[in-house]
Amino acid sequence: MSKVYVALALCSSIFFISCFKGSKGFDQPTQIVTSDTLTSGSYWGIAVGDDHTTVYNKAQALSEEKNIKTISVVNNIFTDLAAIKDKLPLYHSVFLDASTASANGVQIFFENDKVKSIYNNAGQILNSWPWDAVPNQSVQQNDAVSGLYNKLVNIKALPAYSIYFQRLSLFYKNTKTAYDPDMGLSGKWILNSPVNEKVFLRVNIKFNAGAVIDSIMVDRVETL
Repeated sequence: MSKVYVALALCSSIFFISCFKGSKGFDQPTQIVTSDTLTSGSYWGIAVGDDHTTVYNKAQALSEEKNIKTISVVNNIFTDLAAIKDKLPLYHSVFLDASTASANGVQIFFENDKVKSIYNNAGQILNSWPWDAVPNQSVQQNDAVSGLYNKLVNIKALPAYSIYFQRLSLFYKNTKTAYDPDMGLSGKWILNSPVNEKVFLRVNIKFNAGAVIDSIMVDRVETL
């Protein structure tokens, strides 16, 4: 498996806002109202010292009560398309780009096992990608996620588009699907739980070198 790590500050950066074009509220400005950090004890039963698998199981158990649909997995980035073949159905999206970020990179979002929306990194919505390719060499809205990998293989074979397969990012894990062991290589996970229409809790879970929780930072965030 080929995998690379870069410094991405999900949920607190302009990059995160642009990446979540497909989700209500995340394209709006926000401010942190309060912030608390735990270095011992637990929050929602997630305890300092828990490993990745334990945290995932607890997050799944909390998904209905806390309305946690997604775990943001920082630096879950690959360089080999084959490495994500079986992972695509486990996530809410896949981002494709050159090794150096570009405006023409693509963000493909899923819902109910189908492609819901496609954006480029400039924020433009796309009906298909590439727009001028035949159906078996393009990703289109309402495509089944189960057939997405084969389409991506075909697109990668197009000389003008192979560059966008240098960095493949799976940042948004669907909590309703099985655990992905590669999540355990991430040093930070983020859970979002809505409080009301304008306020949500952002739970930043930081793992140490021993792959157990080092600290939990809870931000109360307001949408402006």
